[in-house]
Amino acid sequence: MSNIGTMTVKRFSISFDEELASVVQRQAEGSSEGVSAWLAEAARRRVQQDYLLEAVNDFEREHGAFTQKELAASRRRLGLTNPRSRNSA
Repeated sequence: MSNIGTMTVKRFSISFDEELASVVQRQAEGSSEGVSAWLAEAARRRVQQDYLLEAVNDFEREHGAFTQKELAASRRRLGLTNPRSRNSA
């Protein structure tokens, strides 16, 4: 481990296939971040998504599955499109 400013960091060695590595590199350069910062943010988002999915699963176990109407209303509130509707166009 090493310190950057007041933050302790853990270094990793990771491997990607060439195509994914190229995409990650372009995305990181386009965001004015380095690859490490871009990947750290991607990892944070993944962890948040995993926690959210766990909370949704817990809710559904206790209260039953969300209806299609509830899911559609949530997507509208979040400004999301239905991924199935994109494929059927």
